[in-house]
Amino acid sequence: MAAVTWRPLSLQGETDPRFDEPHEGLPPWLRDPVVNWIKASFEIDDPYDGPFIRNDALTDLQLEMRLQEPLSGGDDWRRLNDLIARVNLDQEFALDVIDWMVAHWPRFSSGEHMDERTVAEHWTADLNLKLRQGGSAWEVTSSGSVYRLTRRAVGPVADVLEHTATDATRAHNHLTAAWSKLMGRQPDPTGAYREAVRAVEAVAKPVILPNNDRATLGQMISAMRDRPEKWNVTLGSVDDVRAQMDLVWQGQTDRHGTDDEAVPENVPHEDADAAFSACLCLVRIFVGGHIVSAS
Repeated sequence: MAAVTWRPLSLQGETDPRFDEPHEGLPPWLRDPVVNWIKASFEIDDPYDGPFIRNDALTDLQLEMRLQEPLSGGDDWRRLNDLIARVNLDQEFALDVIDWMVAHWPRFSSGEHMDERTVAEHWTADLNLKLRQGGSAWEVTSSGSVYRLTRRAVGPVADVLEHTATDATRAHNHLTAAWSKLMGRQPDPTGAYREAVRAVEAVAKPVILPNNDRATLGQMISAMRDRPEKWNVTLGSVDDVRAQMDLVWQGQTDRHGTDDEAVPENVPHEDADAAFSACLCLVRIFVGGHIVSAS
């Protein structure tokens, strides 16, 4: 059953930023539910020893977030209360804390009576439900065993990701990883570009070079340039599809090392963003059957 987006009867047909715009931080209606999720995640209610705090997780957070003012209070409970107080005062800090927590999910799933990965899925799903209900611009995404807080995918991006989840699992995984690296709290444009290219390779190889298990995007481009008559396309020509693939391939400037000072060492974020959009289109072309073998 598709999710229903609820809207107050009094606002139907009316515009209201609370319901029509994504919210970057933690607006008032989201703050308590999300902060309570953070607090509960650091608490363990042991049936034998009583409640206690995940002190190691607090210490690791302090170290890895390089807190200029260490968590204070003298005991574990006071240190947690200090963290919660800071989260309540600073929305950006709160999002960084959440991002750290989901990236270190094993810290919060150990000691439970279920498989750790299952615990992590339920744990992050609980947070995502709150973020989605409150209209947050952020959500938790996963790629393999890696979880990140990323900007929520909407519109065509969300549609393509959902579609490839059914029709091309490997490409979906690469695209999800690319989106997470591109739109996460700590962007990795180089990694995003690489994963987007891999998504295209995953769907194009069975069509362009089905007998080459190690085919790269560059090899597929060469094959299409040499024998364009081997494929049929729904719209435009084989050269049109090849040109878009070539644009993505040539734009990945950090694929190999070079002594050319004019070439940036890392892909700029705007280049990775543009390449991701182009790769989304290419994945849709191949998954949708809009380029097929002519034989």
